[in-house]
Amino acid sequence: MMPRAYWIDKLSSAVLVVEPSLAEWKRITTYVEDSGESGFDMDILNALYNTTCLVLPHRQYLLLSSEFQEEEHARFLGAADETWVPSEVLAEAKYIHFSGMTVPKPWVPVDEGIIASARPKCRRTMDEKGDCEDRDIWLGLYKDFLGRRKVRCCCCRSSEAY
Repeated sequence: MMPRAYWIDKLSSAVLVVEPSLAEWKRITTYVEDSGESGFDMDILNALYNTTCLVLPHRQYLLLSSEFQEEEHARFLGAADETWVPSEVLAEAKYIHFSGMTVPKPWVPVDEGIIASARPKCRRTMDEKGDCEDRDIWLGLYKDFLGRRKVRCCCCRSSEAY
């Protein structure tokens, strides 16, 4: 079982529920050897299981950190008429995958300027106050990761960048 990669039309290998067997391992290794495929695990699993595996609901089991940077959320929500409520989305998420084009994984050193330019913008509300929930959650994900990992070394950034 795998969730759909809601941002593209494939299955995601970020979360897998599998029953490992020698037969399936041989099937995978034979595919890789015969096809010359040296791509990502997600591509290999899609080639083999896209039409035959059970699909987990992504809303609960897979959320990209970059979703909080997006302005439109219909692909994640599943319908254009649903309302994006960042705190509710975060509360129901069981797994958050750090992914984004503008910011590296949280364990990779990054310049504070990149964080400043990539962090979600505050949205304007009817009363012209800024709604910064997306930004606060996004920054909090990275701070929380660094705190839990206790990343402390001379070459790693501190949580101060976030």
